[in-house]
Amino acid sequence: MEPQGVYFGCTATLAHNDSPLGSIALFRERTAGDFTDTELAILLEIARHASLALANLYPRGIKLTQTEDTNQLNAFITEHNIQPREAEVMRLMLDGKTNKQMANELFISESTVKKHVNAIYRKLGVSNRLGLMTAAQNILR
Repeated sequence: MEPQGVYFGCTATLAHNDSPLGSIALFRERTAGDFTDTELAILLEIARHASLALANLYPRGIKLTQTEDTNQLNAFITEHNIQPREAEVMRLMLDGKTNKQMANELFISESTVKKHVNAIYRKLGVSNRLGLMTAAQNILR
């Protein structure tokens, strides 16, 4: 990667109970020098904390393929006549995103996000995010 000015690199694997969760990769230019032992120790400590946080967020692990869950969710979306943009919003809601975060990620206004959220609630017969989460958990079991 030296053409991009990157000469030194280091990585740390994120894992919990022998289940891979991801990795952290850091790079720097040759002029900055190689990573020190202290910096590597800090990276490993960050990786340990990130692994625990991810293990708490994904107690069943992060699936390398989510085909079955995706197929079930797609069938659920079709069954409830959820439109493509509403489906995007719903997936972000299920990921725990706030209205503001969804608006930023989808490049739409918070007001538009709220309209999609209300349409999703109406179509699913729920009144809040807890109801949405419960409905989603029921189909993904």
